[in-house]
This record gives sequence, C-alpha cells and structure tokens, in this order.
Amino acid sequence: MNAEEIAAELKAACIYREGNSGAPQRIADILGLSRRTVYDVLDGRIRVSLAFIKAAFQATGGDPAITRLLAPEGWQLVRSGINPDDCKPTLAEELLGDLPALAAYHKALADPGSSRGEVLRAKQRIEAEIEKDLARVCADRGWSP
Repeated sequence: MNAEEIAAELKAACIYREGNSGAPQRIADILGLSRRTVYDVLDGRIRVSLAFIKAAFQATGGDPAITRLLAPEGWQLVRSGINPDDCKPTLAEELLGDLPALAAYHKALADPGSSRGEVLRAKQRIEAEIEKDLARVCADRGWSP
C-alpha cells in the first residue's frame, strides 16, 4: 500500500465513517498540529507518518481500517497494560473447569452412605481425568508434560 492509498484509507475512516466525527480535530490535538495540516495529510498533500496513523487510531477509538494499517495480518492491537494472556483461562480453570469426575467425587464425599472404596475410586477417576487434561493442555500450549 503506497502513501496515497494510506491517506485515502485514513480520510475515509476519519471523515466519512459514521461514529468518527471530530477525528481530525482530535488528531490535531494529539499531535499538536493545526486542523488544516491534518486535512493536508488526509488529502495526500503531506506524506503520512507512523505517528499520524497512531494518532488517527487513537482519535477514532481503534477504527478497524486504521488497525489494519498498524497490525500485520492475523495480529491484533491490545491496549497497553492489558496482557492478552490474562484473558485466557488459568491452567487450573482449564483443567478443572469441566470434570464430571470432580462432581462425582464431591457427591461421594457429601453422601454419608458412600463407602471408603467409592470415595477412593472417585478420587482415582479425578486423577486420571486431570492427567489426561494436563497432557492435552500442555500439547495445546506447546509445553512438554
């Protein structure tokens, strides 16, 4: 994509896209430029800089068209201070989230009529399921068990 195409994409996102009204003024405020200079960049009279693209991204609240200019295909931008790994389930949540054997074990523990052998077998089923799930999760994350 050349500079003129980038400027045209920015102009469409900043001026013509619904929801981005006032973006040129916000870009001017972010970069300390006059609004006229911002329009000159959007019209292609002044070459677009990376700082300008970043300011346009901020001014539009992360418009998808501008995001595509900043992030390579298949990648996504994340606000600073947010770790994408924090959004993933923890290892414990992933392993213990859906274990029918865990429910059976708690049921056996809570039932006064359960024999010691039933509780032990329920515990062994949990251990087997956790071991199987651990191997799956490790493989999914590229870890060796």
